[in-house]
Parts: sequence; C-alpha cells; structure tokens
Amino acid sequence: MRVLLTTCCIALLCASCAGSAALDGDSWGIRRRFDGATPSIMSISDINGGTPKANGAIQSLPIRSRVRAGRRVSIAAQAGIAPAWAAGAALFDPQLEHALDWLGLIATQDHPDIELRLTLMPDHGARHEQRLHPAAAGIVIDLLLPVPAQPRSRSAVLDQVLATGLHEAAHVLRPRSAHDRDDDEYRASLVAACFRLEGSQRGDRINLGATRVHAPREFTRQRSATAAQAVQHDLASVLGQPSMRGDDHAGIKRLLAFCMQRLAKPTL
Repeated sequence: MRVLLTTCCIALLCASCAGSAALDGDSWGIRRRFDGATPSIMSISDINGGTPKANGAIQSLPIRSRVRAGRRVSIAAQAGIAPAWAAGAALFDPQLEHALDWLGLIATQDHPDIELRLTLMPDHGARHEQRLHPAAAGIVIDLLLPVPAQPRSRSAVLDQVLATGLHEAAHVLRPRSAHDRDDDEYRASLVAACFRLEGSQRGDRINLGATRVHAPREFTRQRSATAAQAVQHDLASVLGQPSMRGDDHAGIKRLLAFCMQRLAKPTL
C-alpha cells in the first residue's frame, strides 16, 4: 500500500495535453516522425509558461524505476531538487507498479516494449524541450514535468506526474481502429483519470465536477481540455454526484467498471 503523506484533493482533470488547473501553463505532446530512415517518437514538453526562461542544460539524476515484461517506468529529477525526491524513493514502487499495470492495459501487440521516462523539474523556469527516440526497437515517451521541491504530499504529486505520462502514452498506444482525434483525446484523458481513481486512498477527496479548465484559444490545446472536461462530466454522471472520498470503494468500483467498458471499445 502506498504511503499518503497528507490528506489531498484529487482533481481528475489533471493530465491533459493542454495543461490543467494544477499544471497551469504546461503542455505536452507526442509526434511520430517518419522523415528519416528509422521511424521515431518525439516527446514535447512546454513547462512553466509565464515564468522567466530557464538557463543552462538539464542535469538530471535517476530517482526510481520499475521494469516488467518489456515495459519500464522511470523517474529522474533535475539535480537541484533530486535530493528531496530521492529520500525514501523506494516508497514510490507501488505507484510505479500501478503505472506499469496501466501501460500493459493500454498497450497492444504492436507495442511490446515501451518506456515511460519522466523527469521532475522545478516549478519555475520556462522550458521547451523536444526529445527524439527511435521507434524501431521500442517506444520511449520522455517528458519533463514541473513539481514543487518540497510538496505537502510527494505521493499525490507523483500520481499526477504518472497520470500525465500515461495520458501521452495513450496517444501513442491507441488502437489502429481509433482514427478520430476527438475519440483519441477522450481515451487519453480517460486513462489518466481512471489511473488516479484506482490509486486513490483513504484521506483523498476526489472532485469530479468542481474543477474547470479555461479552454485555450489554440485549437489542439482546446480539444484536449474539452475532452478532459467530457471525461469528468461522464464520471460524475456515473457516480451521481460531483465528488467522493478516496475510500468510497463502491463508488470507485462503479467508476472503474465504466472506465474498463469504455477503454475496451475498439473505436474509442
């Protein structure tokens, strides 16, 4: 069982290509590249928008990783905040295992090997980072995510980080039959939300209707924000109320049944 350091509020509108209320001004994206001899995956991170531009190269240190059946989830941190995150990092293992479960759930036979590589960064200093990895032998999703150096709950922040990574992984691992962009955005937001639901614990408060994201003008970001709001609306409708406790097992079971049903649809 994971350790929850303090009571926290989970806003499920948390992992979106367009950012979120919790990660305002941040965005991520994944692009497939076919302009070379080898297909590749480009991971794009735009973080800490609205703050002064960060200076200097990124120097990251490994924090923790877990591997299972060709899938890997690894957490690193920028050197300045790495000591705070490295202390007691073994406590993160259940959350990383949970993320591996979800990678297995959304992956297909076309994607046997995949790594979710997430680097924790200070929550100030704007950066635009593009990281390119060949896709012939496997898929690497390589993102930067801003976090507080001393959060009230590292566990809650890490869940949000992992949910963001899984959101982008869902875009890469979408079924071949899923061609509609709106369906793809909905599916990615559903994966992130359901991952956080399944990892909720006693002391968490889950908001399904109170959080709202201001839809940005840029079309792609707007579509992502709209899809995340649609997921939140659907989950609240299934539950019959806009919020719940993290130990409401019956409610979570009902929501997860909805998640599994929707994710099983080949066109979602």
